[in-house]
Amino acid sequence: MTSTAPPEKRPKPGLKIYGFVAVNPYKLTIYAEELGIPYNYIQLDLVADEPHAEWYTAINPNGKMLWLQWQVAGYGPMMGQGTHFARYAVESVPYGNWRYHAECTRLNTVLDKQLTTNKYVAGDTPTIADFAVFTYAHSARWCEIDMSDFPNVKAWIARLLQRPRIQKALQVPVLLYPFHDEAVMSAEHEDFYRMIRKAGSKLIWEAHEGWAGEVAGVPSDFANLETSGMTEAGREKHG
Repeated sequence: MTSTAPPEKRPKPGLKIYGFVAVNPYKLTIYAEELGIPYNYIQLDLVADEPHAEWYTAINPNGKMLWLQWQVAGYGPMMGQGTHFARYAVESVPYGNWRYHAECTRLNTVLDKQLTTNKYVAGDTPTIADFAVFTYAHSARWCEIDMSDFPNVKAWIARLLQRPRIQKALQVPVLLYPFHDEAVMSAEHEDFYRMIRKAGSKLIWEAHEGWAGEVAGVPSDFANLETSGMTEAGREKHG
């Protein structure tokens, strides 16, 4: 696919909304209309697979809708599920742990690539997308993700931490934000995190116990593994 956007889809001054006929892009046009913000709507051709065209992935390496939606629908939920299996699960679930760790690694790779050519997630200045992604990225070790593998993300976190208002926000409701990497890795705080894990597990269990119902009797027969590429050793490790 071409590395240059068609003339009618090249960026114009002002707010740009890249979208197509689907539910999520309408959130952006509604928001812009309600606030009275002028915008340029650039429609992507799904039939031609434009979300994966080189010119569009240069704007958004994830090949989907842009960054706040990426956090809401992808980064946040996956980092949250990764944390659940790493910190709060009441029993060992190797496949769940592996699956979400792999997806979190993929998503942080996408973020790191975006920050290769952008100072902030959506450009040269911070936006709500940065603030939405930041709290998860700043808590990566709690999610069992090592940010040393993502140098551009680390540098971006450091830039945001230099902002006085972010520092002020991180002191509410307690003076020390407890989930950043240095704190999580400190042996000094082991008892605190053990308490957090136990309390979190208890709350999760109580919140879901009344909704569990009967598990549908259709366990996987692993037939899907025939085309997945997972090896026998991988099956034993993760399933």
